[in-house]
Amino acid sequence: MKEVIQGEVLKLLDVGIIYPILDSKWVSPTQIVPKKSGVTVIENENNELIPTRIQTGWCMCIDYRKLNSVTRKDHFSLPFLDQVLDRIAGHAFYCFLDGRMPFGLYNAPATFQRCVMSIFSELVENVVEVFIDDFSILLSISIHIIDHRQGRKERGELREDSDSSVPSMADPWRDPSFCTITPNMFVFVFLIALICICQSLNSPFSPSLNQQIMLSSSLSSVSTNVQVSQVDETPQNSQSIFNLQTTNPESANVQTNLFHEALSSTSAVHEALENPETTQLKHVVFGIAASAKLWNRRKNYIQAWWRPEQMRGFVWLDEAVKITKNSSLPPLKISSDISNFKYTNKEGNRSGIRISRIVSETVRMNLEDVRWIVMGDDDTFFVAENLVRVLAKYDHNQFYYIGSSSESHLQNIYFSCNMAYGGGGFAISIALAKALERMQDRCIERYPELYGSDDRIQACMAELGVPLTKEAGFHQFDLYGSVVGLLMAHPIAPLVSMHHLDIIEPIFPRVNQLQALRRLNTAMKLDSAAIVQQSICYDKSHNWTVSVSWGYAVQMFPSIVLAREAERPIRTFQNWYRKADYTAFAFNTRSPSSDPCQRPFVYVLSNALFNASTNHTASEYIRHWAPGSRCTREKPRPTDIRRVQVHKKPNPHLWDTAPRRNCCRILPSKEKHTMVIDVGKCGEDKIIEL
Repeated sequence: MKEVIQGEVLKLLDVGIIYPILDSKWVSPTQIVPKKSGVTVIENENNELIPTRIQTGWCMCIDYRKLNSVTRKDHFSLPFLDQVLDRIAGHAFYCFLDGRMPFGLYNAPATFQRCVMSIFSELVENVVEVFIDDFSILLSISIHIIDHRQGRKERGELREDSDSSVPSMADPWRDPSFCTITPNMFVFVFLIALICICQSLNSPFSPSLNQQIMLSSSLSSVSTNVQVSQVDETPQNSQSIFNLQTTNPESANVQTNLFHEALSSTSAVHEALENPETTQLKHVVFGIAASAKLWNRRKNYIQAWWRPEQMRGFVWLDEAVKITKNSSLPPLKISSDISNFKYTNKEGNRSGIRISRIVSETVRMNLEDVRWIVMGDDDTFFVAENLVRVLAKYDHNQFYYIGSSSESHLQNIYFSCNMAYGGGGFAISIALAKALERMQDRCIERYPELYGSDDRIQACMAELGVPLTKEAGFHQFDLYGSVVGLLMAHPIAPLVSMHHLDIIEPIFPRVNQLQALRRLNTAMKLDSAAIVQQSICYDKSHNWTVSVSWGYAVQMFPSIVLAREAERPIRTFQNWYRKADYTAFAFNTRSPSSDPCQRPFVYVLSNALFNASTNHTASEYIRHWAPGSRCTREKPRPTDIRRVQVHKKPNPHLWDTAPRRNCCRILPSKEKHTMVIDVGKCGEDKIIEL
């Protein structure tokens, strides 16, 4: 066994995967196991044929459980199997290859998939399908094996004068007589591919290396410690599957540096480091209202956006809950006793008093360097970078009460049009928070009849003489059903928050709400300022209207829809008061068209990556819904468009100037069934018109 381990370690050293170190606490035990081999039949001494597994070699395995327990996971999106199978079906010939991928490390599949997608970016979904380490080559050509062709000639089945010339075609892969391929050519192609994959694992295009892992052989004869690398979850791992080509090492280093610079600039937090006077995420303290009854389910929503290394805040509960060690959640606190406060509202819950006092209780903690206290619920999802962008516009030394109203006009009438809804989140400047703390308990005693916490906060704001400063990106989502119509036509404002995640349908189809939020995070990490921002453009050759909600969805209307109409959300949702009609919404809406020829084709985000060589994001949207075939008018429809690619340069300064919608334009596409769109800042004279 010693010789086996020594040989394996020397192999890893020779190819540069590991290197020796003196000592480390990150050691992992090794184990030798027999290689899997086939079963053969052997005759024993009694002349009986016995099935026997022959020992052909040994595998060295490393126990990485200790390492994996502290590894930050890399959630690189894998292809959807149903979509892969759809693309594979219908070809004449297939060739399959099972790649070699190391197992045991948490991020091995994600790393391998990312590298392969980068290498085969121009072939994937055309002639190559890749799922982790399984490769499929799809050929719609007639493959003639040379020996068989020659045999047919000898038997007179193939004429010598048969035309075997290569036709001149724009897409030779679709021509059944294009080429003759031998088995050796297949072997050669896949050998080249495997070499590229192996080289890419150590190239500058491979994901950023965050944690270094040490392993050591426990055998006395092998005293060498070796080190390999593990991948973290940071956005620097993202590589574009669109237009990314392998280059020389010097060029690759330049592209990687550009990528890191671009990613850092997309975050308002990093950008603010250049100016110490600018509000940063570290200046914000979150107060998250929660209940012990719903904690086990709703804590997952907090985990979806909370970043413990960068954020400060507390979850305020009504009673103690069972605590498991989890560094991905804010610290828990129990709210102080409210039994002395009078509460007379028969339809509400007195917990509204407890939640309204979170602001005062936070002030009394005397935390340092606090500029803003931000309130939210345990089912609120915050876009932290956009929250900072909004707060940075205001002076925290002045009295500011920032948030938004309900989507239901009736809700605003019943409570107050001057009230920020707490579930959608609101921010109070530290100067105002201190003034509120000095009078809040007396204020609360004057309003025992109020329903909840946010109307009690607003009542105290009225006594302080502070109005609500409205920001359209805070979303209470007092709605039922699907909010896709609202998100596809989002106001021209940064998306800051979403509430009522337990009530609305998942924001992406065929997944639960948590999975949907993680998918949104994929695009959000690349360009948070532009997330769900709508761009409108026209395909003049077909008279189509295209509406891009970046990082979320694309709508394709088979007719001309003017901008004034396209910016109004389609009512895919119901009012908080179910019997109310469209006049009960606090914003303009439009009803879904009853004409199948006017209904949009909808494409939803499947992946979003960054291309360092072009300094652009590339997001992919797969068709989710089509109006069907009931339209009988003779005009072109986007029936054949199955996928949309959107290219966009990240713009962290999008909201530093006067709000304006981004523009888009449709680009020529070399790929069948694919539309390519470019989104970017509108020129000074640019108008959204046909």
